[in-house]
Amino acid sequence: MHRILLPLSLCALLSATAAAQAMVEYAAGAATGSAGAAGGKGISKGLDNIFGKLNQATQKAASTAPAAKAAQPAAANVGTPAAAGAATRSRKPLATLASTQPTALPSTPEAEVAPVPETAVIAAPPAPTVEDLATIELGVTRQDLLARLGRPAGSTMIPGDEGLQETYTYQVKGQLLGKVRLLNGTVVAVEPAAKIN
Repeated sequence: MHRILLPLSLCALLSATAAAQAMVEYAAGAATGSAGAAGGKGISKGLDNIFGKLNQATQKAASTAPAAKAAQPAAANVGTPAAAGAATRSRKPLATLASTQPTALPSTPEAEVAPVPETAVIAAPPAPTVEDLATIELGVTRQDLLARLGRPAGSTMIPGDEGLQETYTYQVKGQLLGKVRLLNGTVVAVEPAAKIN
């Protein structure tokens, strides 16, 4: 009997503890939310004050602008329909603004523009021949090989214990010329097509 009651009482005790903890956490969250809302009210009031002052400043600036415009002579507008109503309106149409306020660009020394050099067209290197392949000696670097024969039709790279092993396959119009094997960027073997087949 004790074997059954002990686990049941432990389950009841743990579930009651969990429920109590959930209620405490909920209450803490609700209290934090209301405190946050109270802080938000202060921020809202501060923003209202800032924007209220900004609104007052812009209204004050707008009320002084028509008086300043009325003090300016409107001699350039004489005879235009806009000139007749200029004294009664605070804003001028865009067309009269353009005619009364000529804009002069500041004079700056003109910079000389350098002529654009013509680009040289670099012709593709000629296709390698069997004779070109025969001139490649052991020990030639990758850069020299590519300068002499051009880019290969195909290549494979295999990292190995000795280093990076590369095989460049050279073809012309679908015909195999040969293969060049490199180890760590240096030619270690040249195999013409006649020896491969």
